[in-house]
Amino acid sequence: VPVTVTVGANARSLAPGAYVGQIRVVNIDAPQQISTINVSLSVASGPQPALEVLPTALGLEAASGATKPVTGTFSIRNAGAGTLNWSAETLSGNSWLAIEPAGGVVTSTRTTVTVRVANPAQLSPGIHTGQIRIASSNGARSPQLLDVSLVILPPPDLQLGRSALTFNAYYEDGSPEPQTIAIGSSDGSVLDWSAIATEVNGAGWLRVQPASGRTPGRLQVSVDTGDLTLGEIYRGEIVVSSPQALTRSQRIAVTLAYGTRLLLNTQPSSLNFVAVGDDVIPSSQVLTVRRSAGSERSFGWQATSDAGWLTISPTSDDAGSDREINVQANPSGLQTGVYRAKITVSSGVARGSPNIIPVTLVVADNLPAFC
Repeated sequence: VPVTVTVGANARSLAPGAYVGQIRVVNIDAPQQISTINVSLSVASGPQPALEVLPTALGLEAASGATKPVTGTFSIRNAGAGTLNWSAETLSGNSWLAIEPAGGVVTSTRTTVTVRVANPAQLSPGIHTGQIRIASSNGARSPQLLDVSLVILPPPDLQLGRSALTFNAYYEDGSPEPQTIAIGSSDGSVLDWSAIATEVNGAGWLRVQPASGRTPGRLQVSVDTGDLTLGEIYRGEIVVSSPQALTRSQRIAVTLAYGTRLLLNTQPSSLNFVAVGDDVIPSSQVLTVRRSAGSERSFGWQATSDAGWLTISPTSDDAGSDREINVQANPSGLQTGVYRAKITVSSGVARGSPNIIPVTLVVADNLPAFC
């Protein structure tokens, strides 16, 4: 009776290729009767794993001096079938570049790999480049290279609202109003700063407030004219510094012109006295010191006479109003003749100082014909 025999093959552990085998059939009743059946098996290649890396380049950025780690990511995908084995290593940039994880397996999902720069502060400003090699022991399209660029930005700089300041101060007005300088940073980040005022000539007249702060902020600059000399030009500078800035120190030039609009004015411009006869003293005359129009600020003045026969009163004053000086010529002891002297009125704060007023005294026995 014919018998049907089923023959099967297990190719699960076989690599792609051709395989041959034999089946021998023996007649139990007649062992010498043996039939041989040749069997061939062809194992074809199935779908393979395939390595895919996205993106193909990675760009990172950090500020100069930053201590916080900088990270970026790329993905590894199995673009084929089965399970993909992979590993990654840095070919260049390994002094600052790290990979997490450095290997694994991928089936039908993606694996995210982190690229980390642990300490950007160790790198100088500029562009740094590295390269990562990703390979698979069982997948196609292996290896692949990923270029990494890291830009270390230069540190921000202080931005000052003014590079120079000019003050015009007048004695009669007192010290001028302060001026303000805005202080910021080039990229909007917060920078610590300090400010110091120094004078090139004069001392103690230049001041800043506050002496330190953080951006954004304002610096108030003021001048004090209390101990300064009129008519002088004073120079100084303010140094604003930040240890975090690209330019550690910046300078602001300061110029102070200190003058006055006050004008020393005496009237009349000359005085004449005539003495006739023995022991006749001419009437006194008045010399007026006038205050500058439109100014409420007082200024002091002093008056002197260079002749013994010429007396003045008062010889000084600090009042802000007009003031009269009584001038008296005394011919006692003088011989007949013409005598000349001068009165000098001076002020340390007014323009036009000194005023010199010539004084003439004529001493005669009798009134001259020309009088």
